Amino acid sequence: MAIEELTGNIITEINHMGWYTRIAKIDGNRIYLNAGRLTGLKVGDLMDVYGPGGGKIEQIVEIPKDPFGGHRKGQVKVSQLFGTDAAMARITNGGNFALSDVVRPSTY
Repeated sequence: MAIEELTGNIITEINHMGWYTRIAKIDGNRIYLNAGRLTGLKVGDLMDVYGPGGGKIEQIVEIPKDPFGGHRKGQVKVSQLFGTDAAMARITNGGNFALSDVVRPSTY
């Protein structure tokens, strides 16, 4: 039970850390992410996509809500998990995504 409690506490802390990943590849309506099952993603998860913006990554992950000063480009939905830790997502709204974009769990 102690291990379960500790694991729960660690997961809660990680969720408050401003976790993010990057786009690895764009293929039409499909976005490939550098995160997947090992990272904790599940099919159906909604992810917000942010363009490059206001500051270094170290500063960005400390800001819990809007890491890019409102430069949200859109949203994707995880549709497939594969490999060691990768995922494919489909664009649900927005666009003009680029490999330099940051993807993080949706706040909407």
